Amino acid sequence: MLRIKQLKGRVNYLEALNKMNSKVLDVSEDIKNEEIWFLEHQSVFTAGSSTPKNFNEKKINNIPVVFINRGGKITFHGPGQLIIYPILNIKKRKLNIIEYINKIEEIIIKVFKNNKITLFAKKETNRGLWVRDEKNKKDKKIIFIGLRYSKGVIYHGISINLDFQAERVSSTRIRDSLAVGEFQLAEKLLGHPFSISGKVIYGRQLGRTIGIPTANIQLHRYVAPISGVFACNVFIGAELFFGVANVGVRPTVDDANLTPILEVHLLNFNRMIYGESVKVVFLKKLRDEKKYEDLSALKSAINQDVRNAETFFESEEVN
Repeated sequence: MLRIKQLKGRVNYLEALNKMNSKVLDVSEDIKNEEIWFLEHQSVFTAGSSTPKNFNEKKINNIPVVFINRGGKITFHGPGQLIIYPILNIKKRKLNIIEYINKIEEIIIKVFKNNKITLFAKKETNRGLWVRDEKNKKDKKIIFIGLRYSKGVIYHGISINLDFQAERVSSTRIRDSLAVGEFQLAEKLLGHPFSISGKVIYGRQLGRTIGIPTANIQLHRYVAPISGVFACNVFIGAELFFGVANVGVRPTVDDANLTPILEVHLLNFNRMIYGESVKVVFLKKLRDEKKYEDLSALKSAINQDVRNAETFFESEEVN
């Protein structure tokens, strides 16, 4: 008898993959071992066999990338998606892969129709299912299918974006939300708050000379998807502090340098933390980065940033 399993919690992708690979051998030997898993993954990008060969990133926006042997390109899995992994012996069921996919799409269309949602296929484009977004007058793909066939068994599976009125979760969508300061939306898409981590390095100590010391975190080759001034939480080990962060090239004091840097002024803080690892969690964008006429104007702007951040944190504490 075909067994249906619901895996609890947000499941680590690699752990699920290892269990699935072990299950394939069992199902290839005996059709009675067939199972269908329903689950939700922790945030991860999976890169299938159609991913461009020159793509070798290990992370996208701090989300791990896992290279796998299913078909398809790069796909996001995470909170807000229902993942279905049928592990079925289609050889013994006398189905070929195309017939199997057709049946899967037919079943999903019927299920959604029963819930008054109309889905449709675009087989001339690729496999999966779309819904019509009448508000924006365009079609949105909400069912993604990526499969692997081995030893007569079809596995990997189906990803369903449950919030089909929303944009497809993708690296572009995440970057767009971060670029305009929509950190709550970015957190929903990522499955965790957006943050940047690194070690505090020695800088020019210019902030200290104007009475606003900062901790400098070198970004190296990391291209931050944000730029500007932000209210933030700063974690030093298990300790939490409030801060004001600037991500950018510091045009007022360093207009010849185009290498971005992360600077953080910690509120009510007086401690040397050079060489320590910190994690900066971005909460609210205060303004864009700007070039000022002189250091006096820059100091006034930073003091205003600090006041705005303090107001933000006070309101957050009340709420």
